[in-house]
Amino acid sequence: MLDPRDAALLAACPVVAMPRHGELPPMATGMRLVVAANGLFVQARLPWLECVAQCGHIDATLPLPYGSLAPQLALSFGVIPAGLLRQFVQMARQASPTETAAAIIHCANTGALRMAPCETIEADGLHVIYRPPLLAASEQVVVDLHSHGDGRAFFSAQDDLDDRAIKLCGVFGRVRSHHPEARFRLAINGLFIDLCERWDDFIGLARMEGSE
Repeated sequence: MLDPRDAALLAACPVVAMPRHGELPPMATGMRLVVAANGLFVQARLPWLECVAQCGHIDATLPLPYGSLAPQLALSFGVIPAGLLRQFVQMARQASPTETAAAIIHCANTGALRMAPCETIEADGLHVIYRPPLLAASEQVVVDLHSHGDGRAFFSAQDDLDDRAIKLCGVFGRVRSHHPEARFRLAINGLFIDLCERWDDFIGLARMEGSE
């Protein structure tokens, strides 16, 4: 008999097998694991996100009776608007060399995005501690943004610990230069997917010229 505690955990994050001849059963909002012939995948579904990402490998010599699965990533709003990213760059320039943070927020009712500065609790040129903005019941943080002032853009070990959620994460560096550095990734509860090679698909950085 399944322990009720295990039943609750499996309900929160189910495990399903990829059909060989059919489609995956529909999933509600949340996260589940999918075992496929070509690996273990995490599937996440939120009002703004549809994602399938590989999180484990299976030895090809093991003939599992399952279908194969391919990674996918789609944002309901298409790309992160360049105008919102410009707003954050201007905010980061004003704060530089001190670090700062903000969030891009999605409304499930309207599909609209807005940027909100985070309340800084403590900050200098090496770190920022902040309080996230208040959200309405229909809102979720979709992009967690922070700056590195005049330093380079990278995700630190502390960022890896902080990004234990499902969200996009962006960091801007050398913000007072003509072309600030930026790194973006998708975080799925500690699994990180680098998006820097897919800026044209998901991020309006290609249209950030003239952000001075």
